[in-house]
Amino acid sequence: MRFWALALLTIGLAVAQPKVIKQPFQFMGRDVTITDPGMEDDFFPKGPATICMEAPPRRQCYTAPDAYGIKPAVSVVQINKNTSALFFSVASGGVSGFSLHFALLYPRTDKSLENFFFPDMSLSNQGEHAFWNDPTISAAPIFVTAEWVRVQMKDTMDRIDISSRLTS
Repeated sequence: MRFWALALLTIGLAVAQPKVIKQPFQFMGRDVTITDPGMEDDFFPKGPATICMEAPPRRQCYTAPDAYGIKPAVSVVQINKNTSALFFSVASGGVSGFSLHFALLYPRTDKSLENFFFPDMSLSNQGEHAFWNDPTISAAPIFVTAEWVRVQMKDTMDRIDISSRLTS
């Protein structure tokens, strides 16, 4: 009986642990890992996702806001000739809709990764995003977002507004 209780406890602990996803690349000569918190149910994550640049000199991490822990992904973005950054995206939970959180990350001298974006950089699942390169506007890539917004109009049909945001 004790064996089965111990086996079930061990299996339960193994299933409950966040899953570390090893990324297929290095950034600045260091391994990049993402911790996927797993799912609470079919719609919501158990917690936020975390991205880390592994040591040496020290492990540096960024944790997404609480609701964002589904399908974390990372890629490298060339900011200028001498600087690259990690572009991190992760989805929130939701039933009929969800949102995506974005962070543009670079290692600091302390234990964290600095986010060059505003802390609330997110879009609904119906929004779009892209990096544009236009040297007449900016030497750095421009992060462009477009969001679908339903506007209720009094005594008329609803209208859809498209808003965009430029971040460089």
